[in-house]
Amino acid sequence: MIRFACEKDLEENLAIYNDAILHTTTVYSYHEKNLQERKE
Repeated sequence: MIRFACEKDLEENLAIYNDAILHTTTVYSYHEKNLQERKE
């Protein structure tokens, strides 16, 4: 099932995003993000 992400998904999405920052070239950012930054 595919659905839109909601605020309760932010923490898990952030973990996936930060893993991509640290271990791939998919995201061109050099520093992990925190929850507040992702909410913005």
